[in-house]
Amino acid sequence: MSASFSTRFFVLMMLALVGGLLGTFLIIDQGVATISNRLRAGDSWIAAVVHYLSFLSILTNAALVAVYGWYVSGGTWLRWARHPSLHAFLAALIVLVGVVWHLLLAPDEGMSFSNIGLHYIAPALFFAWWALRQRPAAAQFRVVHVLMLAPLAYAGWLLLRGGVTGEYPYNFINVAEVGWAATLQMMGGLLFAQWALALVLAAVDRRVLSP
Repeated sequence: MSASFSTRFFVLMMLALVGGLLGTFLIIDQGVATISNRLRAGDSWIAAVVHYLSFLSILTNAALVAVYGWYVSGGTWLRWARHPSLHAFLAALIVLVGVVWHLLLAPDEGMSFSNIGLHYIAPALFFAWWALRQRPAAAQFRVVHVLMLAPLAYAGWLLLRGGVTGEYPYNFINVAEVGWAATLQMMGGLLFAQWALALVLAAVDRRVLSP
């Protein structure tokens, strides 16, 4: 085993361990705080948990923790998390989550430890892990197209839940506050940004990072 390979493996393992442990802590910490606040406001346990799981930052960071778990286990856990296309897709998604939070939500929510961890540190750690990892195979554009079903389903879920409960997790995607036209325009723009960025990272994976 060469020295450069050993160094890269060590760095990747440290990134995965730190990212996985930090992500797990932040997801639990934010969950306890959010669910507790909702319960005090009169929500049922189910309603409080559903509200918590309506935030894209939580769902995306949970997916990152799963990928880290697959990597740290040497590929024996969560084998569905091994696909290079998924890694490129998640790298694009967590970067987009961080950018949107910084531009649209940070001025109102403030710089708490959880917010910094979920929206700044997590994107940096995962993007570094994605860029440095040696790939047994390249990302595939067609898989990226299929993976876009996940954010499409998430967008549909937000509209469905919002229509039933009147609650939306984000003020810029809120039919009651900004109307249908602005909500759909914002959703469409974010979905397109995710699709385009994921394709760009998949292309970088194929042409620059893969052997």
